[in-house]
Amino acid sequence: MSDRRLLNIYTAIWCLYELQGVLGLTGSVAQFFLLFNVGLSFYYMVFNKYKWGPYMQVLTLFIIMLTVYGLLLIISHETILDKDYMTADNFSYLKNIYISLLPIFPFYYFAKKGVLTDEIIRRWVWIFLPVITVMFFYNRNVIIYEAMLEGIDMTDYTNNIGYLFLSLLPMILFFRKKMVLQYALMAYCMFFLIFGMKRGAILIGVVVILIMVIQLTRMYSGRKSILSVLLISILIVFGVYVVHYFLTTSDFFNNRLAQTMEGDSSERDELYSLFINHYLHNTTAFQFLFGSGALSTLKLGGQYAHNDWLELAINQGFLGVVMYLFYWMAAYKEWSSYNRYDSRTQVLGLVFLIYFMKSWFSMSYDGMDVCSTMVLGYCLAKHKGANLSGYR
Repeated sequence: MSDRRLLNIYTAIWCLYELQGVLGLTGSVAQFFLLFNVGLSFYYMVFNKYKWGPYMQVLTLFIIMLTVYGLLLIISHETILDKDYMTADNFSYLKNIYISLLPIFPFYYFAKKGVLTDEIIRRWVWIFLPVITVMFFYNRNVIIYEAMLEGIDMTDYTNNIGYLFLSLLPMILFFRKKMVLQYALMAYCMFFLIFGMKRGAILIGVVVILIMVIQLTRMYSGRKSILSVLLISILIVFGVYVVHYFLTTSDFFNNRLAQTMEGDSSERDELYSLFINHYLHNTTAFQFLFGSGALSTLKLGGQYAHNDWLELAINQGFLGVVMYLFYWMAAYKEWSSYNRYDSRTQVLGLVFLIYFMKSWFSMSYDGMDVCSTMVLGYCLAKHKGANLSGYR
């Protein structure tokens, strides 16, 4: 099988896996898809023939550390309950991490082989866009249906799929010769970020779109710069209209905005205090250094920390926090060592920025999707100006 065909099959399987609820796929089919792609991802991580830069090297060590903790959790057969007294799946810890991080390796390989290119990424954007949109509305319907079963009249709620539209934003820069299309795609993603009403996603989206607008403005001169200013104005007007629409039609949106202005953090303050106090005052020396084990945040607070640094502190201790710090230092070193004016470097920086910001109030290292991992693998392998051996 050719590498190009394998790339398309690999990417398509991730899309089908994410759409398993929409398509009504049986559990066995979904598990086959998962095992096939995770197995292939491991293959390209273990049998890599290309020299990795700092990020890929630290990423490998980070995955190994998390794997050790995940395997210890599985071996323990411990029953862990969340705040709703639902039993946590001990296998889900490793599954989520592997789904999130491992795809970077095959995409890196495919980029090095020359079968993953700018053009291929542009083609996949037109598949990712409807897939994520369908997932958004499917998740919305599931939330409404479950609320109806519980006798709750739920017309407004947050939709976590809104975060996936963040992953699409950096990919827009690959359409660098189609200015109108770039701004249209930004407006599309902006709408769903606001519609999802996840404050973290909206905040990151505003920052990323602002950076993208600045980058795009610098790319054009003459008549194109005038068109760029016009499109920026249209984008701003569209954003104001969308916000005004939700303000006038959604009490929930107004409440979320008011809560944000009042400093409400959706009980994160209490959750963060719980985990910080536990880590600093209620751990043994061993737990302080190496953590209390995978999913310990569920055991302690009934839910995840919604902050990568606290999640790692509780689960993997000082070791996990230091490893994660090295992870982000390696990401910065990788990004800063390349030509800042190369569009791929700009895309890479945006992806890193999205997940670094997300790490402070949500799940980041186990929350990547195929859009982000495709872009990461490609840009790490292909952007210009490398001062590391093994790059072209």
